[in-house]
Amino acid sequence: MELVYSWKDIKNNMQTFDEYRCSKDYNEYYRKRIEKGICFIVCMDDNGNRNFYPSRFIGYVDNSAEKHTDHDDKHGRYTNEIINNILGKTPKQNEQILRYFEEFCGKIDIEYKEHGAAKSPRKFWVYN
Repeated sequence: MELVYSWKDIKNNMQTFDEYRCSKDYNEYYRKRIEKGICFIVCMDDNGNRNFYPSRFIGYVDNSAEKHTDHDDKHGRYTNEIINNILGKTPKQNEQILRYFEEFCGKIDIEYKEHGAAKSPRKFWVYN
């Protein structure tokens, strides 16, 4: 899989990920990516809701559930580096955003965990 090149590539994947949230077929996949994720881009939508996008999904060009599942070489280290370059900043731990994340988990009906996979602390790129 090819890493994203631009904010446009990221936005395209964010749109796909948002569609999965509302999809009968992909909602469980969506929820698992949130549950296991460590680094997220956080954006507010037009209604003032915060949405969370895991770097391992949004960091590959034209990603999909099928591509992501079938790709064994995906790694957050690679996607995080390219997202850092595109956004011009690194993800940070943020207690306030972590509380928003906890609320978000409740909204999508998953158990909130303070840490992602491998007990790594969650980090966030806040993008307005």
